[in-house]
Amino acid sequence: MSVNLRGNILVTGTNRGIGLELVKQLAEKTGPETQIYASCRDPEGTRAEALRDLANRFPGKITPIKFDTADEDSISAAFQAVSQKLGASGLNLLINNAAINKPSAPGSLSATRKQDMMEVYETNVAGPFILTKIEMEPKLDRCEKKSE
Repeated sequence: MSVNLRGNILVTGTNRGIGLELVKQLAEKTGPETQIYASCRDPEGTRAEALRDLANRFPGKITPIKFDTADEDSISAAFQAVSQKLGASGLNLLINNAAINKPSAPGSLSATRKQDMMEVYETNVAGPFILTKIEMEPKLDRCEKKSE
């Protein structure tokens, strides 16, 4: 079964789990006109080996992108790199999948520090907000100007 998605897709948090499976399913079920940008913190690292293998299975369709959703500079740099590749065609779909949990092993409430919760917030809430804002703001501005 194919999925009727075309164009350019950016998926965050793709080195394992749901993100990796999303990229796999999108690559298998969309046509050749679909380009998938698969982001993770370290696409060259050992934890992204499965993502690199998947990109090799679908050459030219999956492009691993380095970016950390907890780092605003990283988000901006990655989005600029993707935007340059896309040109006027732009991004058609953004899947904000990246997330963390701290402490990473189940533990008691007393073991959770404020620093842990701030990292979770930056990655799971602020990062997707910033990425969505960077992507949507120009589109919303164009829509607003058209409606004036």
